[in-house]
Amino acid sequence: MQAVLHRFEELMPLVGGSYLMMAFFYSAGGSMNGQGRPLPLALSFLIGAWIVGVPLAYVLSHTAQLGILGLWLGMGGGYLVTMTIMTIFVAKTKWLVVTEQVVKKQAAAAQNSEYEEEIVEEIEPAIHVSTSGGLASQDALAA
Repeated sequence: MQAVLHRFEELMPLVGGSYLMMAFFYSAGGSMNGQGRPLPLALSFLIGAWIVGVPLAYVLSHTAQLGILGLWLGMGGGYLVTMTIMTIFVAKTKWLVVTEQVVKKQAAAAQNSEYEEEIVEEIEPAIHVSTSGGLASQDALAA
């Protein structure tokens, strides 16, 4: 039991720090998604988690023989790289340009929505749901 508690005490600061870094990463990722820019999010996760984190975790846990401690050190290093890349992308965002792009996209989406509503209003009277749950045309319902 003491060995488990000792291991727990050893790992919790690493695990907590890793999750803190991931919280920053996901906040920055949410910002990038909101901007309509998912590529930086995907690239930073690919580089940080898979190219750095997984190999580093393997090397530290197996080659350096640190076991579970090496696993968490490696993954934490990967999370640090991921968080750093995303923070740089967010910090270098040209917010006025992004805001203008979002406003244009929203205006186009609103215009498309109005167009779709017009189409539905034209088609809707010709289509009704029959009592059996299937679709029936206006002519079929008149018969």
